[in-house]
Amino acid sequence: MTLRAVTLASKFLLVLFMGKYMSISELGTYGLFTVTCTLLLNLVGFDFYAYNSRELLSSPKDKHASMLRDQAIFHLFAYLLTLPLIPIIFKLNILDWPLLGWLYIILILEHICQEIERILINFSRPVTANAVLFIRSAIWVYVVIALYFYAGTTLSLTLIWQLWAAGVTGAIIFGVYQLKFVNFKNVLKFPVNYKWIYKGLQSASYLFIGTMLYQGMLFADRSILQHFHGEQAVGIYTFFWSIASAIYTFVYAGVISILHPKAIQSYNTSQNAFLKLIKKMFMQSSALFLVIFIILWFALDYVLLFTEKSELSSNKNIFFLLGLGLLFMTMSTSVQYIIYCKKQDLQLMLTTLVAFVVDIFANMLLVPNYAATGTAISLVLAMLALSIGRIFFAIKL
Repeated sequence: MTLRAVTLASKFLLVLFMGKYMSISELGTYGLFTVTCTLLLNLVGFDFYAYNSRELLSSPKDKHASMLRDQAIFHLFAYLLTLPLIPIIFKLNILDWPLLGWLYIILILEHICQEIERILINFSRPVTANAVLFIRSAIWVYVVIALYFYAGTTLSLTLIWQLWAAGVTGAIIFGVYQLKFVNFKNVLKFPVNYKWIYKGLQSASYLFIGTMLYQGMLFADRSILQHFHGEQAVGIYTFFWSIASAIYTFVYAGVISILHPKAIQSYNTSQNAFLKLIKKMFMQSSALFLVIFIILWFALDYVLLFTEKSELSSNKNIFFLLGLGLLFMTMSTSVQYIIYCKKQDLQLMLTTLVAFVVDIFANMLLVPNYAATGTAISLVLAMLALSIGRIFFAIKL
């Protein structure tokens, strides 16, 4: 929780720092870059980890190394198929061409690091996983701030890309060392299981579609907003989204990532223990989200005063709306594990599809007249639809 708190603070400080010392348009470019990177991150990952998580937790230890190797082979094929398609995003003028190289570098590094974190979480090493995340997401932010104040370094997006890449590289090195508990000497004990990889591809496909629909919502939100109101409006939305989403990230790591492996393991052994863990996850994650959100809501006026940007101060309501939407998301995340453990991946995908449709229609209807506020309202409606859908299937199944 301490590691997550410091990481949460770094995300908060970065967006606050950029809001103060950089233009709102540059903040908008940063927001478009990060959401594009996140979308592609899920594309190359294909949610294969969701399939492998269930497999690893039910397999003997001597097979773990070969299963992780097979997962790496799958991702290599995914790279070969998806990376050549990335320039299409730049041809659509969503991002400027000079950012292409940085997108490739940061995307690949972030994906490797993300998979390492997931492996550590699956094997019930949440503290170590959070240490990796701290190096990946926090340390370089503090370096950016220190360089600006103490070394007089010119603040630019290029500096942010450089230190971001350096931070993730350091996290990968640390994370690989922490995987020493996996007996990689067994990696050659079993041949590459292409049938298992193909089965994983089939199993993960529904979860992957669901994830891409969710990330597609976040990408569409900013793209539609940029189309109607430009990068400054995206910058305003990004400022408040960065703070609100950091709360969800903190809650996920501090509560959900610790309890969900235990819940998955208990599903096949004790239904009572499983339901108790789901209830505990739901109550603790929702309560923690509300506490942090309330604290930040009352502190937000001082934060906005510090930025000295009237465009941000006049749009405080966006933070409230995003907080409400992400509270729905937090509550539904606990519920989704009931459906996930029953291997009803199609139902999970359908709930996200409904949320995606609601989000797109709401954005097209509201954004032209209400700008970033319309984007935030669209997210609330989409997350509410997602929550209702997951609750429906959790009860029905």
